[in-house]
Amino acid sequence: MVKIDRGKPSFVASFASVEKSQWMELFSLKSAYLRNQVDVSAKRVIEAAAEAPDVYEALGFQSAEQMITEGYDLDIREVDHARKWLELSNADAPYREVVSRAEKAAITAEAVRSIKAEKPEATQQQIADEVGISQPRVNQVISEKVDSTNSLISETIEQEAVRRGISEFVVKRERQLQRDHPETFDQFKAGEFKSLNAACIEAGIVQRKVGVPVNDVAAVATILLKHYTKHELIEAIQLSADR
Repeated sequence: MVKIDRGKPSFVASFASVEKSQWMELFSLKSAYLRNQVDVSAKRVIEAAAEAPDVYEALGFQSAEQMITEGYDLDIREVDHARKWLELSNADAPYREVVSRAEKAAITAEAVRSIKAEKPEATQQQIADEVGISQPRVNQVISEKVDSTNSLISETIEQEAVRRGISEFVVKRERQLQRDHPETFDQFKAGEFKSLNAACIEAGIVQRKVGVPVNDVAAVATILLKHYTKHELIEAIQLSADR
């Protein structure tokens, strides 16, 4: 059952979550946000475009495409690029950045196809050297039958780490959290956790660990008693002794 919010709508709200009488107000908020927010995320754009088929008529548009292009001032082709990005990388990013990367990927893919057509004897490594991408990427482009930009749009863990100036380990953890526990990931991005590690512990990806001094048994006992009962510790000691 959909919960109806009768208060003032937020631009992040879905049309299904507010009264129909508030749809025009919500549309205005979404439109203003998408038009004016420089770093709007690809996810927000896709969410807004995905709702268009269900609400365009009530909002006075002749089609969902008209709502997206004229109401939100978005390019249908660019929206599709952003959608592919989310499907392939499973990682959100600024919309304009995604579109720019997708356009570059399309140009690169076309270059690969052109060289292959003009020089059928050229090896994949030779094509890679000429275009400036890796041989595996050339292989992916050549092997894709429908859309050969797919393999170029997706950002590798290493590329994302370099772009963001963080470690590859952090990128892997974020992607794992987003893939397996999307709700916890959204809470992490919203600042509801002190750290990525705290979010991963909440999701069960990482086990919580406690540091203890190795030269002070009393201190160790004090720390452990904050997390376990006396009975649990005694039982654990007995089990360890029996092994």
